[in-house]
Amino acid sequence: MPQFLLSIGQRIIGLLWMLLRHPLLISKANTKGNRIINQRKKDIELPYKIPEYKADMFYKKSFEKYLRKVRLCECDAPEIIAMANELGAGKLSDRVFAENVFNFVKNNIRTRNVPVLGAVETLKRGYGSCFDSAGLFITLCRSGGVKARYKIYLHREPPEGITTLTEVVDEKLLDAAAVMAAFYTLAEVNIGGQWLECEVDSPPELDAYWNVPIAHFGEKVGTVKGWIPHDVVYLEKLPLRIFLPTNIMMRLLKGILEGSIADVTDKEYEIGKKKLEEIGKKEYDKKARRQYGFLPPLD
Repeated sequence: MPQFLLSIGQRIIGLLWMLLRHPLLISKANTKGNRIINQRKKDIELPYKIPEYKADMFYKKSFEKYLRKVRLCECDAPEIIAMANELGAGKLSDRVFAENVFNFVKNNIRTRNVPVLGAVETLKRGYGSCFDSAGLFITLCRSGGVKARYKIYLHREPPEGITTLTEVVDEKLLDAAAVMAAFYTLAEVNIGGQWLECEVDSPPELDAYWNVPIAHFGEKVGTVKGWIPHDVVYLEKLPLRIFLPTNIMMRLLKGILEGSIADVTDKEYEIGKKKLEEIGKKEYDKKARRQYGFLPPLD
């Protein structure tokens, strides 16, 4: 944890230094990005319907760690309970229920560089940050009585997708994106006493765009995509020392992150979607796994 906090501090200081060095450049980039935000459709048409809540629906009320309600994980919210029941809470085995939650979040929730919204708001909007995708998965699992927690990867170097954004964002401002991309938030669910990693942040469409395998339930993202973190932290909830600076940075750089970069991400999503429609998700995943020598193709 100390190494993790040190890395966070270094990135925040680097971002603040960038804000001081390039205020006019940032202002110009934010203005351009805000125009994009206003021009594009902000709300995503939900590919699912949130079921109607009924008082007799199953809900696991608990004060036990990894099962209880915490900040941004509103396990007892009517929308969460209704969706958890739709996915099999209280009816299916823990594993099958958790797999249903995994597939729902991974296939339906879009990734966007927005302030952390919380599970309920993410479910209503159909999009959120990596913190929110993982948080929604965790919240639905807990509501159904399955222990779940955050697993945060901290990268030493910014991912390739960030370093190739110079066509959209001035190279001097890449630190702004790199600060956010330094965190890759996953989730873990406890099945039969064993913690299984669940990567729900990257939808299959973006995986297809980047030509990487699609992570399945219980697969470690490092094994699937070769991402080796600098540090890993396990959390029951997002602490304020992560939540508050993240949201402040998101708002300071809204035009860059939620405008220009999100616009690029949405275009990449559409390209990946078309690829999956042409080849099929299962066939694409087999092909992608064959290209990664350390992964056998799926049967």
